[in-house]
Amino acid sequence: MNKSSQSTVLLPVTLLGNGTQEVESFPSYLHRVAYDHGVYVGVLLRYLYKREKILGSNDMELQEPKYLNPHELVHPYRTTNMLISLLERATGQSLSASTLQFLNGPLGRSAGEIIQGFRWCPECFREMIALGHQPYFKLIWHMAAIKACPIHRTPLVDECQNCGCSQKTYIRKKPLEYCQECGVSLAKRQKKLLYSEISKSWVDIGADVIQFFRDMAEDNYQALPMDGLQKSLDKIFDFYWSKGREDVFYNLLSRDELLLAIDGEHRLSFLSVRRIAQRVGIPIYMLLTGQAEFSTEMLELKRIRKLPDGLLEVNKKSNKDHVAVLSKIRRYLRERQTPPSIPMVATAAGVSIGYLEYRHPTLVAELVAKHQAYQQQQKLKKIYYAQSAALRFFLDEKYSDVTKSRKQAYRTIREETGLPKFMLRHAVQIAYAIIYDR
Repeated sequence: MNKSSQSTVLLPVTLLGNGTQEVESFPSYLHRVAYDHGVYVGVLLRYLYKREKILGSNDMELQEPKYLNPHELVHPYRTTNMLISLLERATGQSLSASTLQFLNGPLGRSAGEIIQGFRWCPECFREMIALGHQPYFKLIWHMAAIKACPIHRTPLVDECQNCGCSQKTYIRKKPLEYCQECGVSLAKRQKKLLYSEISKSWVDIGADVIQFFRDMAEDNYQALPMDGLQKSLDKIFDFYWSKGREDVFYNLLSRDELLLAIDGEHRLSFLSVRRIAQRVGIPIYMLLTGQAEFSTEMLELKRIRKLPDGLLEVNKKSNKDHVAVLSKIRRYLRERQTPPSIPMVATAAGVSIGYLEYRHPTLVAELVAKHQAYQQQQKLKKIYYAQSAALRFFLDEKYSDVTKSRKQAYRTIREETGLPKFMLRHAVQIAYAIIYDR
């Protein structure tokens, strides 16, 4: 939905590739917006946050934005969604298609699906420049399943080939197509590719995921139904059960996982969904939208389909000791003198923010509330301190030999307390008005 009817404070920077499988990722958009406005990403986010607080927005939970890596900015975490809302309000653009929203709800267990940092295809960058388009990082490039550029079949790059910079910095001094460290063009490969480095047309480079992005784009990146996967699995089970071949169905995954998923009591990983879709010959999108029974593919009764090499082996998971993690969290909270932020707790426990939100949502909500209340309390203390210092300046004999002007009051108190400028200016204005009735 276009938000142009709302009051915007930033340029209406367009989300590039919107409506296509080549849609821009949110971290790419965020970095471009900051660069187009001549500020660093952190400065832009702090400005938008303060503006929302001043406006008194009460329809979303606002938290002061901190540094987030690209892989966190494409995952539908609560903080990511909050930042998207800020940018949508400020630019009037719809940004819902810029994150991997499908890695939520029934696919909430999808760890390892997003690569760290940015990746890009130099050939795509070069074509964008040649066409007069502004280069950007595509959302699909963040998917670990994509082994090479879907268009050129050339290996994706994740760092400057000249200096090794990962391009994750919030300090954007150059357009995206240039290395932020050394300035070398990212649209040129430093070494010529060998023939063997280009993926052959018959080699699978994540074709099912590429098709999934294409299907989502054709449906205008509509939100996937929360019960879509459950409905599809239920229909597939009914199909095999009616033929007396439940044993074939249970070979799709593990029996317990499938039955729990059908009952809506278990969330699957995106990789598990890919395996199921491949084995029964149904596109991922149809499976996730509850349309498995309408697939034109024939369900194989005699045997399930063979998986491609990339989906054959189940990755060995390093299962977390949830009891030990919770023990670390409790110990850390006991030792803290002040309410910590969620990133601080995650770091102390050695887990991700997403892990905390998934495993301990109630605890997260409680910690967020306490941390915000503490931050507000500290802010009020500073305000009261600033006001008290301002009044003392105009009334105490200690400052009898000092010129009683607002400018001098600001300079003196600033030097003595080190309080923020905006806070001191406001306190001095109030104190001056109270004493001199102006």
